[in-house]
Amino acid sequence: MANESHSTHSFDAIVTHVNDAEKFYVQPLNDSERKKLAIIENGLESSAKPLQKPSRIDDYVAVKIDGKFKRARLLTPIHHSLANVQLIDYGNEEAVPESCLYQLPSELGTDALRELAIKCAIVGVKVIQKNIQYTREIIKNRKVLVTAYAISSTNGELLVDIQTAEQASLRQHLTLQGICTPTNVVYAPWTPRPSSIGVTLGQRLPIIISHVNDLADFYVQLKTMDQKFQHMMSRLKATFGSNQIKNATVINMGMLCCVHLGVEWYRAEIVQVLLNGLVLVQLVDFGNYQHVTMKQIYPLEGSFLEQPYNAIHCSLNDITPTTPTLTGAFPKQLIQWFGRYVREDSAQFFATFVRESGEKYQIELFNDAENPNGESRKSTIELLIENNCARRVTNQTPVSLTMGSRGGGGMQAQLNQMRFFVQLSSSSLQHPTRKRQLCFFFDFTINI
Repeated sequence: MANESHSTHSFDAIVTHVNDAEKFYVQPLNDSERKKLAIIENGLESSAKPLQKPSRIDDYVAVKIDGKFKRARLLTPIHHSLANVQLIDYGNEEAVPESCLYQLPSELGTDALRELAIKCAIVGVKVIQKNIQYTREIIKNRKVLVTAYAISSTNGELLVDIQTAEQASLRQHLTLQGICTPTNVVYAPWTPRPSSIGVTLGQRLPIIISHVNDLADFYVQLKTMDQKFQHMMSRLKATFGSNQIKNATVINMGMLCCVHLGVEWYRAEIVQVLLNGLVLVQLVDFGNYQHVTMKQIYPLEGSFLEQPYNAIHCSLNDITPTTPTLTGAFPKQLIQWFGRYVREDSAQFFATFVRESGEKYQIELFNDAENPNGESRKSTIELLIENNCARRVTNQTPVSLTMGSRGGGGMQAQLNQMRFFVQLSSSSLQHPTRKRQLCFFFDFTINI
């Protein structure tokens, strides 16, 4: 159904709650999201504490339902020892006793781990028969393929069609069953994704750290790109600040756009529509996330779509915290220190890009301001290890290594990140009478 002027976004999901014939909630079904859910619920089990003060509408809390802890948002004040909440990782609403409400630890809150439930509605249909039970029976708790067409500008629902093992299109199926009648399908405009900034591994480059989530999750900007970037930011402000461009009327997950924050304008990517109606976006030139309304989102066109994202996703190379939090992250105090450290006025940071891991670069970080005379510098990682804040992680994934000698002998080896582990396997190397040292020359290839 998509063409060069329209875009869709597809992902595997599980339907967690159905609240109307054509409206429901899904959780993305990938390793990252399932791991987050396990971290959240196991972490709440071990750390949730009873509420110490009254909570207000829209506050986030932990609730205990049927013996299990879940994250929730308050929909009503606590009244007669009861409160109505919405489970933000599932979508359903529940009335719970005050005794089942708990504090939500900050490391498990929505700033650290965004809500997993996505509110959806079938695209291009009008309900003519309120048969909720039928829809619930065919999709609830089922693995489905979700194809998103747009985000509704009126109530923030993700407009989708879904495919199950039995049904190629729920939209068509509900229409054939007489539950819905078809209307026009709403599409979001297609936006091309800019190419990424080219970084050569092993290259040492001057950088600015633009945003920090964690020592293993932060964003940098290349100083070598600063002039082009500032020129683009000035053009954004001149173009959108003239009030001649109207708000975006249709958006979709993954779509590039322009958002208005305060007096500035930023390029952004639509990440998710939240249950409270706000849209979560990522500022692609800085790395940080922001909650915005539909009125703050504008369509992005032309050369603004061609310039690479200025923010490069990074992690300090192969370190892990000595005392991790519930989520495995670095402690909050250390993250705060790192945030202050990288924003010092006198800081002059350089990064060596060691390797690319997924969509993130592993880097070694140096602050040249600490060594103005050019003495041997310690990297930020070495400072963290010396102060017992982090430790090195050695990649134990073996890499195949095949060697063959010119004399017909052979070796089999496994190569880890730091060292070789070699077993000699050729009978020509095992001579019972010769006691002298043998030297071999090898032609070898590494197959990765």
